[in-house]
Amino acid sequence: MDEIKNFELFYDKIGKFDDQISELLNDFKNEFKEKYWKIIRIHWIKNRHILNMFYKKKIFGKKLIFKFQSKTSLDLNLINLWCKKKFRNLCSTKVLKNSKKGSKTNFCRVSLLKKNLNTFFLVQNISGCVCCTGSFNLNLPIWWDQIEKLFKISKNIKKKSFFLCSFYFNGAAVHFWKKKNWVFLKTHKFFRFVFYLKINILWFNVINLKTQNWNFNKNEREKKMNFLIFNWKNNFLKKKLKNKNQIFFKTI
Repeated sequence: MDEIKNFELFYDKIGKFDDQISELLNDFKNEFKEKYWKIIRIHWIKNRHILNMFYKKKIFGKKLIFKFQSKTSLDLNLINLWCKKKFRNLCSTKVLKNSKKGSKTNFCRVSLLKKNLNTFFLVQNISGCVCCTGSFNLNLPIWWDQIEKLFKISKNIKKKSFFLCSFYFNGAAVHFWKKKNWVFLKTHKFFRFVFYLKINILWFNVINLKTQNWNFNKNEREKKMNFLIFNWKNNFLKKKLKNKNQIFFKTI
């Protein structure tokens, strides 16, 4: 009886993810391609909870998984792939389908240590994932809006850290401003604002790293960061993108 009660409580938690996906599908009718990565991320978190409860922690028996499958949609293919070491953090099975068709744009299936300088920050268009393999991300994939996390990883790679910081703009700009890869920043102004803001914050960190002035007081650093964000908000409200290939990088 206790197992059934816990099962019902767990089903209620999983049902919230289904509600979020249905809300996103209703909101994203016109901009489905640009925001499909959000659905994939919620789908990933949902199935990850199921994997932990049924397979790793083994709180529920495997017999209940068929009952659970009758109530909600499960991605059993993705769960089975997670049980293999090679695909333990796979973002989506659609990435593997594209690789079978001969697609050469599966950047997320390459470890960060093995990536070239120009492909370190490139994003998978289907899932919005930067990297879902390797030893740096043991628990979850690295998504495209986690640029600060990528910067911390690049600092840990001693031999490549300086070059990765200096070549960041080359790799990111080449990817996002190609016509065939114009997915996330194409129509939504908020995505453009977040992307430019994060790049400017990253460039602020790179300059302090090069000049070896990163060890100043926390209050001074917070003041500079707040001033930087305030300037970006004002510039974003004033300026409008006239061409798709126009870049508004502000030098410090």
